[in-house]
Amino acid sequence: MCFERDQALARTYRQAIWCLRALFQLGVNDWLTEGHTARLRKARQEAEALGAISVGCDIDASIAFCHVLSGEYAMAAALIRGCRTEAHRLRLGEIERYVLHPLLRSRSK
Repeated sequence: MCFERDQALARTYRQAIWCLRALFQLGVNDWLTEGHTARLRKARQEAEALGAISVGCDIDASIAFCHVLSGEYAMAAALIRGCRTEAHRLRLGEIERYVLHPLLRSRSK
């Protein structure tokens, strides 16, 4: 309910990044409660359309965790490599460290 309200307010005030962030969080909630990633993937498409690279990396990292926890290690590794490259280029240290964990986990399998 909270993120739907955030998204509505962001739309009302034409705050595209905040609308995207709310969609991202709604997608995470969907994945955690229902096990599907449709909204996460939609958020990723919107991040790319907006040029929101750092938010896109956050979303990719979350989708990569979904793949790792589903045993889809190759798919996770491919997402993580791209995200890690962008995070390093933009000096997004927190995202770099965040995506390192599933990459190491996927290599250990």
